[in-house]
Amino acid sequence: MARNLRQELADKKVLILDGAMGTMLYNKGVYINRSFEELNLSQPDLVKEIHQEYLDAGADILMANTFSANRKKLEHFELSEKVGEINQAAVKLCREVCQDKAFVAGSMGPLGMKIKHSHRERSTVISCYQEQAQYLIGAGVDLIVVETFNDLSEVEMVIEAIKNVSADLPLFVFMTFTWDHSLLTGKTPEDVVTFLETQNIDVIGANCSTGPHSMLGTLKKMMEVSHLPVAAMPNAGPPQQVEGRTLYMTNASYMKKYAKRFINSGVQLIGGCCGTTPEMIREIATSVKALSPSRVKVVDRKSTLTVESQEPVAYEKLTGMSKVLADNDFLYSVELRPPRGFNADSILKKIKELKEYGVHMVNIPDSPRATLSMSPMALAILVREHVGLESIIHFTCNNRNLLAMHGDLLGLHALNIRDVLLVTGDPPNMGNYPMATSIYDVDAIGITRIVDNLNHGLDMIGKPMKNITSFHNGVGVDPGAIDMDREIDRYIQKVEAGAKYVMTQPVFDVKVFEKFMSQVKDYRIKTLVGIQPLLSHKNCEFMHYEVPGVSVPDDIREVMKKAGSGPEARREGVAIAQLALEAVRDLCDGAYIMAPMGNYKMPLAVMGKIPVEAVQ
Repeated sequence: MARNLRQELADKKVLILDGAMGTMLYNKGVYINRSFEELNLSQPDLVKEIHQEYLDAGADILMANTFSANRKKLEHFELSEKVGEINQAAVKLCREVCQDKAFVAGSMGPLGMKIKHSHRERSTVISCYQEQAQYLIGAGVDLIVVETFNDLSEVEMVIEAIKNVSADLPLFVFMTFTWDHSLLTGKTPEDVVTFLETQNIDVIGANCSTGPHSMLGTLKKMMEVSHLPVAAMPNAGPPQQVEGRTLYMTNASYMKKYAKRFINSGVQLIGGCCGTTPEMIREIATSVKALSPSRVKVVDRKSTLTVESQEPVAYEKLTGMSKVLADNDFLYSVELRPPRGFNADSILKKIKELKEYGVHMVNIPDSPRATLSMSPMALAILVREHVGLESIIHFTCNNRNLLAMHGDLLGLHALNIRDVLLVTGDPPNMGNYPMATSIYDVDAIGITRIVDNLNHGLDMIGKPMKNITSFHNGVGVDPGAIDMDREIDRYIQKVEAGAKYVMTQPVFDVKVFEKFMSQVKDYRIKTLVGIQPLLSHKNCEFMHYEVPGVSVPDDIREVMKKAGSGPEARREGVAIAQLALEAVRDLCDGAYIMAPMGNYKMPLAVMGKIPVEAVQ
């Protein structure tokens, strides 16, 4: 079945656009004094090779090699009589690669001339654009991308030209902004949105000229007023001349990091412009897949009438953790990363001391930030055997298919490990082993529904099981998410899917947490607030800028800046965490406190179990 672009946009699916065509042709030895568009005729295999690389990298939309394939631009190469042939060949090449795997877009760029806007010249300009649009649409493009424009009056003409040919074809318009977030004509992002939303188009966005950092600022301004999906097509940073060649120095890792920021800001389409490569698009696609994984259909037991589910175990009887929460005792858990090797002696010693100070649980992440570590299941068994303490283990979706998830869950239950935090998981390429692959059959909502089915004696397709499980299953939430509407919607979906408790991202801004809790009060479940003592000023800045959804208030950042690093900074971090915990204590049912770099003394000091001065 062919994909429906407008439906995917309406479903809020994040789509991947391809990257630079010109950069790739240049890298493959084509000189810039040639018409890149003419290569559709003279070197079609080279053009197809680049399209294939972007498709293999994960692009959902490939742009035909037609950016400058208008009569005015082709005149420079004495190719104006081949407008139709070049555009038609470009679409054919792109379609041969895409088939039904991706959408084929016709790319239309500026004429490259100063337009005086007289009636006669306007007619000539529209005619030029209309000619190219006729060939693109006639060749069967799925959409047209109007890109790299900095003059809204010219954009108005190209849109009119396209609409004269087809009033119904999906149309994207990307403007080019300067580093200070304005067009060369002085128009602001808000001005651009106000105008383009009157033009009956499908997507607005920004491309070219600037790198990801500057473009993110521009798009945030656009999204404040836009009702349309927004796209980001940044350059790979500023170009530099190296031994006579134009090179872009930004790497794929940097693009991947900003892809995550774009998505968390609400951008729905991401690709690249000048300097971007298939490697960069692959990194972007992996980040998108991690944040918006594919959804395998999991039967919702509440919506099916074909089977009868069994009565679940009462909440307070699920686990020791559920009983503490049901009794309204404030629960403390400390998060410790599992060891990188198989020797757990050091961490078991720390956990033994935590137990002696009255900590209820330990929280064990699964390959946090995609780093290599011992299985949390194995460590949980060792903790029970050697310390006598129960664990909350993270159960991730990114590295298991559905069968493996079912098998591991049943195995956990057989081993009496039943306090689980169900999370989507970090993409492998953010860690030290980027060659590892991700699966993402379901996300945190999907796996929550699976566990809820198991707790009612059903498998994922609603088929009765012989026994019911008694998992105490929790989920994560980000009270400081940039797209708060989306976060609240996902929170509600998780609760409706059967989540029993929620654990938050680290909270530094108490007002943000208070606001979030007030917004979800009608769906409130047992809540454990995340508390992270700051190690140093550097650690503080990392949390603020690099961890999605975490915002450290300016006054705290200033305090940590003065504290610097070392024992005094760590003690300052503990004091800040103590204040945060005290401020939110009445709004939650417990806290899980991180032990940064394995420093378990810091959580104990935050809880008041040891003096702050004992922290080294």
